[in-house]
Parts: sequence; C-alpha cells; structure tokens
Amino acid sequence: MWVVIAFLLFGVTYVLVTQSLHQRLLIPREAVQVVLDPVAPAAAPENREAAPAPLPFAVEAVEWRSQGAAHWLLEMKVRYRNDSEAPEILSRPKAAVVTGGGVEVEPFFLAAAPLPEIPPKTEGTVELRYWVEEPQAHVDLWLEVDGRRTRVEGPPERL
Repeated sequence: MWVVIAFLLFGVTYVLVTQSLHQRLLIPREAVQVVLDPVAPAAAPENREAAPAPLPFAVEAVEWRSQGAAHWLLEMKVRYRNDSEAPEILSRPKAAVVTGGGVEVEPFFLAAAPLPEIPPKTEGTVELRYWVEEPQAHVDLWLEVDGRRTRVEGPPERL
C-alpha cells in the first residue's frame, strides 16, 4: 500500500512540476519601454551600401522526425550570441518558427528538457523543438528571433 501511495505522490508531483515549467515558457521575461530623448542629436543618415549586421544566431543542425501521417517533430540546434546583461531564453515571444505567411508553428514541450537559455555575455547552443503539421512542413519555414529571420530546411519526402 505504501508503494502505491508513494507512486501516486510522485506522479502528482511530476505533473505539477512539468506544468509549472510549461507555464514559465509561455510568459514573457520582461517588458522594456523605449523613451526618445527630444534633445538628442539626430541619427546620421544610413549608408545604403553598408552590409546588414550579421545575425546573432545560426541554425547548426535540423532534424525532422515523422510523427504519423499528420505531424512532424522539428528539432534544431541553434547557436545564439547573447550580448545583453541578462540571460536570454529562446522561446515565445523572443523566438519562434513561422511560415512564409506569418503563421506561428506550435512549440513542442518536452517535460525533461531544460529551458533554451543562454547566459549573459556568452555564446552557446540550445535545442529548439516544434510540432509541425503536415501542410506547414511543405511551405517555407523561418526561424525568427527578435524579428530577424533565417530559413529552415524542410523535411525529407515521406516514403
């Protein structure tokens, strides 16, 4: 009887902890308000020939796993350079996979996986997972971080 009670308590604790982690992923870290200084000097005109700044992130590896006929599991290893003074978590709303039409792909939640967090003033690799529906898998997909995008290669053809 004690074994059954211990097993039930472990199960309830596991569910509560994983739900808490899932809710933390959905909440934005903090809001930042930008105030413009009316006496600050005007910005210099942009040099149109200058190359755009390099992205602070890069997709290092992409793996597609078929999950039946209707879904794919997209797993990516993403290298991110965090120049800020605070840790960055690469989840909503900071990071997402979107289709060419702007539809956001649903993230895949794995209870035992750590948060995709990069410490301040460092560069590191994190794993991102997304639950892609079959129609979404065959259109252009983009990894978008802070409004900047890079293309994600599509899945292999089903046999």
